Amino acid sequence: MRSNQDGEAPDANAFAERARQLARPKAQSGEPEGAPWIHFRLGRERYAIAVQWVIAISRIGSLAPVPGCPGYLLGVANVRGQLLPVFNLRQLFGVQAQGICDMGRLLVLGRQGKPEIGVLADEVEGQRYGTLPDADSPASPADPGLAGITTDGTLIINGQALLADPRLFMEDPA
Repeated sequence: MRSNQDGEAPDANAFAERARQLARPKAQSGEPEGAPWIHFRLGRERYAIAVQWVIAISRIGSLAPVPGCPGYLLGVANVRGQLLPVFNLRQLFGVQAQGICDMGRLLVLGRQGKPEIGVLADEVEGQRYGTLPDADSPASPADPGLAGITTDGTLIINGQALLADPRLFMEDPA
């Protein structure tokens, strides 16, 4: 039997304690902090919206125009068998216009897993983790759809406010 530095035999309790320490899961230092956000670009501006509001991200399919609607409503798209209105956030948020390209994406937004609207993005940069900026630093006090701005200039979209924005819902004229 091996002995420790003092020449004594190791204690069974010491072995048991060491086994318990080794059996404990290691702290995951690589785990991201904060909530997950989808980051995307509109023109030269960078935006982020909480993952909880994003139902799907897909290529832009064909859009059927809707006559007599505001310019920020591009039309309706068939997304997984459901017709959704598709909005151009550039016009809604006042971002410099840029043509729709093949690289653009459609972000399907909704609540509780139910798709409600589609919005265009020039490029989806991916998912990142972080925290919402202070409510005292709004990006645009005039636009409730924008919650704030991060230190790197990313505009944070308030998903709940955007989905409740009356500009996105048309009244039936009948």
